Amino acid sequence: MPHRVRLPRLSRSDVEELVKAHGCLVAADRALREGGWKGAPAMIELVGIVDALIARLYNKAEVSTIRQSGAPAAETAPGAPLEQHPTDEAGQERYGAPAKPEA
Repeated sequence: MPHRVRLPRLSRSDVEELVKAHGCLVAADRALREGGWKGAPAMIELVGIVDALIARLYNKAEVSTIRQSGAPAAETAPGAPLEQHPTDEAGQERYGAPAKPEA
């Protein structure tokens, strides 16, 4: 029977470091976009790949942190705008292509 490998968990300080690293990557992305360096597009792509990895690690750690604290998980971040659907004059939600005008 194969032995199951147990990987180490992230500590709270590890998660805080992930947040700091994300901030550094956002700043690097901004600097690359605002600069005139020819290699910026390739570096922006690489920065995005690393930031996506950090986001996945943070999201996994966030789930276990919420479970440990016993707090209910928020569906949206505090202060995030709520999703709004376009409506017509009668307040009905409208989706799809607009109706053709009558001639």
